[in-house]
Amino acid sequence: MRLHSMPPVSQDGQLGPFEHGTSIPPGLTAPASAPKKKQNIQDASKEQLMTEVEALEQRLTAQSDELRQTTLQLASAEQRERDRLARILHDDLQQLLLAAKWNLRSVKKQLRTNRPLCEELSHAIQMVDRSIEISRSLSRDLSPPALDSGLLPAIEQLVEHFQDAYGFSVRFSVDGTLPEISNALRDLLFQSIRELLFNAAKHSGQNHAELRLRERQGVIEIVVSDEGVGFDLRELGHTIAKGSGLLGISTRIRRMSGQLNIETAPGAGATFRLLVPWGSPTKETS
Repeated sequence: MRLHSMPPVSQDGQLGPFEHGTSIPPGLTAPASAPKKKQNIQDASKEQLMTEVEALEQRLTAQSDELRQTTLQLASAEQRERDRLARILHDDLQQLLLAAKWNLRSVKKQLRTNRPLCEELSHAIQMVDRSIEISRSLSRDLSPPALDSGLLPAIEQLVEHFQDAYGFSVRFSVDGTLPEISNALRDLLFQSIRELLFNAAKHSGQNHAELRLRERQGVIEIVVSDEGVGFDLRELGHTIAKGSGLLGISTRIRRMSGQLNIETAPGAGATFRLLVPWGSPTKETS
């Protein structure tokens, strides 16, 4: 039996060289050092952590995409309901009001000799005319005819409507070219713009505002600004709690991974800036 002389062991636990003429016994290997073991454990932990982080990011992305799709679907459903109500106003209510108007006119002709009654009938006809105007206005507000032609034609029609119906002037401009977007996103953006313009017309104390649109790096930027009375941002939470339309806008835009930024101060006007990603990481509702 051949004896093997063992090499010296260094302080770090590694085997030193064997003496001349000796050989490493079969099956005997130098043990891994403690620092190397520690490094291997750290590397494995880092790899596992990176895998878990990647999986978490994928889940978050999937949830974000799902929330985006749900928001767009809700916007589409809301617009479809608006379209339905607009058809009811146009096809049913307005026709009934027109029929009532013609009947009143017919009765008035038959009672020409009864002056007091004719005056009452004239007053009734005026109220019917006013009801028809309101019905038509509501129908246009709910379902702008130009919306099917795209976002920009719908906004241009909205600007004209604000001028004609409320005497509120909107200076509208587009910086560059806007991308083609889905009908669902178009509906959501249009609803948000309309709400911001209503907010300016109602609260700014002015008879004009500015609306600007542009696209930059995959994000559509919408800015509505006025030179009105402004407000204290610290009071915004109370305003939203009372049912302000800003809450609906903020909620929808946030679900789209977008932002609603507000710049204002008492007496300094207000600027509302919407930043909405328009890209489609998954299939977007058409």
